[in-house]
Amino acid sequence: MEGVDYDEVERTLCVPGGHFQRNRTGAPIHIIRPHLMPLAKYWMAFSHANIQPCSHVSDITIQRAIFLYCVLRGLNINIGQVIADEIQSCACGASNKAPVGHPSLITHLCEATGVDVSIPPLERPRKELDAAYFIHYYAVDELGHPTPPPQQPRPHRRVPPPS
Repeated sequence: MEGVDYDEVERTLCVPGGHFQRNRTGAPIHIIRPHLMPLAKYWMAFSHANIQPCSHVSDITIQRAIFLYCVLRGLNINIGQVIADEIQSCACGASNKAPVGHPSLITHLCEATGVDVSIPPLERPRKELDAAYFIHYYAVDELGHPTPPPQQPRPHRRVPPPS
């Protein structure tokens, strides 16, 4: 992409030492998830679930990295246009096996134009974005190393008092 300062994007999104993976000519391709700062990982999960649906979450493309950069820097983003572009690219290039992004929005738009959406089959969400999801996929310490999930407290075995 023209006019993008990829070094600045790396400094904003990546842990120290993290960077874009590059092709043979040195052009950036993607950033692998372990190279992202924790906040960028959370925004990546939110974006993949709500704005830019993606089932491939081990890395982020240049476009998605730039989107995250804009979010983390507080820059203006036309979310409606981003979602419209995602739906358009999904409709034009999706394979038969790829899930369609934004199913709730598409269902609502169909309903608004008179399509009967009460008849099954309707697809259910694949996974709820709850605390367990984030702990499993995105829990890292300050240095970017995976942290173990929190453990449930163990019941104490008290020795009976001497009689």
